[in-house]
This record gives sequence, C-alpha cells and structure tokens, in this order.
Amino acid sequence: MSAARAWSSAWIVLELLCLIAAPVTRAAGEPDPAPRTDWFASDCDTPVELHPARPAPMWLRVLTAPDDAGRDALLIRVPDGALYAPPEVFAAIDLAPSGPVLHRAGTEYRALHRIAGLRFAVDACRQTLSLDRAGVGATTARTLLQTPGVAIARPESGGYLQAQTLWLHSGSQQELSGMVDGALFGDNGLLQNTLLFGNGRVTRLDTRWLHDDPAQMTRLALGDGITRGGSFGRSLRFAGVQWGRDFTLRPDLVTFPLPEISDAAALPSAVDVYVDNTLRASDRVPGGPFTLSDVPVLSGAGELQLVITDLLGRSRVVSYTFYAAPDLLRAGLSDYTLEAGFERRDYGRDSLDYGPGFGAATWRHGINDRLTVEAHAEASARRRAGGLGYALLLPRLGVF
Repeated sequence: MSAARAWSSAWIVLELLCLIAAPVTRAAGEPDPAPRTDWFASDCDTPVELHPARPAPMWLRVLTAPDDAGRDALLIRVPDGALYAPPEVFAAIDLAPSGPVLHRAGTEYRALHRIAGLRFAVDACRQTLSLDRAGVGATTARTLLQTPGVAIARPESGGYLQAQTLWLHSGSQQELSGMVDGALFGDNGLLQNTLLFGNGRVTRLDTRWLHDDPAQMTRLALGDGITRGGSFGRSLRFAGVQWGRDFTLRPDLVTFPLPEISDAAALPSAVDVYVDNTLRASDRVPGGPFTLSDVPVLSGAGELQLVITDLLGRSRVVSYTFYAAPDLLRAGLSDYTLEAGFERRDYGRDSLDYGPGFGAATWRHGINDRLTVEAHAEASARRRAGGLGYALLLPRLGVF
C-alpha cells in the first residue's frame, strides 16, 4: 500500500510540472493579459535631488506608453519636491493643467501632482519621465452662473399716459411747461409718442413703433431713434428704421466673458468660490480634476479664491487673478445693428426738421473669451466711412 501511495504522489508531482512548463494559450474572446508595467518602474541607483535649494531645470524624455518613442521637454523641480511641467507635457496625455502657475522664460509651468490620479516617475539614469493617466477620472465641469430659460409671456393690450408739468410765477408773468408721454401696446408691439410744451407752443420729441423678440434678443424700431456709432463714430438722432440685437431684452444674460478655473480634488470635496473676499458660489465635486466656468464676478480686475474642503475636513486655498471687461463679448456671441433713415435736426425745438438720408451697419462678434472683433460701415450723400477693429484682453494689463 505504501508503494502505491508513493507512485500516486510521484504521478501528481509530474502532472503539476507538466502544467507549469506547458505554454499558456488564450481561447477566442478571452481578454488580453494585463499591460506591461515594467516600463514605468525605475531601477536606477543614481541619486536625484528631490528638494533642491532653488528651482532646478531637468531635460527629460517624456514617455506616455511602453511603445512610445517619447519627446524631450524641460521640466522644473522646486524646493518642496514638486515637479512642474510645460503645457506640451499635459497636451501629450490630453489633460488640462491645474493649480498655481510657475513662470519661467515666458512659459507657464504647472505641477504634475495637482492632477488627481496621474502616476509619474523619473528615471535619472535614462533621463526619462514616465506618465500614466489610467487612474485619472473624467473632468467634472460645473457652471456656477445658471442662465434660466427664456419665458415668453403674451403681452396684455393696453396703454398709458403720463405727464410732468412745471408752473412758474414771477411778478406778473406766469408760465406752464412740461412733457407728456403716451403709448399703446399689445401683441403687435409698442406705439409711443412724446410731446414737449412750453412758451405757448407744443413740440414733438419722439414718435416710434417697437417690436421685440426676447427669444432672439432682437428689436425692430420704426420712427425716431438713436444710431449706434460703435467704436468708429458718434451716435445721432434720426428718423427711419433700425433693427438688431438688444441685450436689454434679456437682463439675466451676462454678455462679457466670465472667468474659468480648473483644479483637482483627491477626494469628493466641497468647493467655495470667493471673489474679492466675498462668497459668490458653492458647489460639490467628486474626486478628480474639475473645471468651474462662468464664475459670477463684477467687471474689472479682482482676485478669486478657491477653498477646497475634502471629506476628511482638510482644506486648501488656491488664488487666481482675473479681469472681466464689458467691452468683450462671450465666445460665439454676436451683436449687430442695421439702420437707415434721415438725420434729425433741432431736436427739442422743431418737430419735423430732417437732414439728408443715410445708412449704417455695425457688427461685433466674440471670437474667444479674449478677443472680440468689430466691423462698421456708414454712407450718406456727402460721405462714406468704414472700419475694422478689435478688443483684446491682455493678461495683467487690461483691454487693448
């Protein structure tokens, strides 16, 4: 019996050795084996100065995959040990940089460790930087300024009449003057007329018909109005037709670009946005990179502070500077006006004094959040003029 047991044990051992030595084959449809990770490891014994006394440049070959030929880039290691990379390194892994900016030789460098989930390693012997973005989640985007939908209300029919009067008495002289404004409104628009009376005479100021389209933010006006000269000319009173964009129909719409900030959170966190030390918005973001767009700010220069508090109660503060300019239009937003009619003369003194005819057109468009272009043309019997212009936001300087 003991001999049989010995032969059985030997047979089992032999089968195990055959299984180990046999080649491994995969059936059709079986998933591929795990990707190589040895390319990411560093077995170099050359010491690397992790905390230099001052920011130190490092020329490295950037690798994003085991079979990647790589590309050379200049990186910077700072005294706290963080490794800062230029924009082309983040572009190679298709990630948006975040965090404070380190300026050097006209290039903006940002820390690699600010990208949550990004693994990277430096091999000092081969002078390579290995990047692995497999652990980086999708960027969470939040719009802090919510634009409500346009609610089109059916106008009621009606009208109004208002008057402002002034009575003066001096010695034997008495004078009654004032202004009367009346209008009728309904589905077809607003018909308005304004009269000025005094010194025993009545003078017509404005007579016009307006039709508004709040959904398209356009207004059609027939009668007396004021032209839009744009950046190339002055406005004047005229009588005729005017059609174009009117952003006052949507008081909830912010027409100029608002700041956008990006960062990353290691854990699900609460985010508070302070504008010039005033809390303007709060939100919650999951772990990973995130972007906050349309931060509600006032026009002009200011400072943004982002307070990020994670689930463990740890907080950090990131500061950004911004410049919001009403002269700019948001990317993709257009403003335009077409006008034709006759110049108005002696306004306030004569009811029907008109000059020569003219036509004018103005168009503005936001190319991006830093550049708005403009074109203007006008013509009359005596002159013709046209021009092109732009408004460009220069960081740290203002609008040119």
